[in-house]
Amino acid sequence: MGGPIADRTRSIHVDSRFILWTMDKIDGATRLLKEVGVPPVSRSGAGKRPW
Repeated sequence: MGGPIADRTRSIHVDSRFILWTMDKIDGATRLLKEVGVPPVSRSGAGKRPW
């Protein structure tokens, strides 16, 4: 007992654009976005993200 149960699994499906948008607009995780290679966006709106 105590091991994984093969007949019970869980999956969470999220569009990666939503995750990136949340990190950018909600969390303000600009340093993390920069670390994973997402280009910065200026406050003026120029260079808007594609999501």
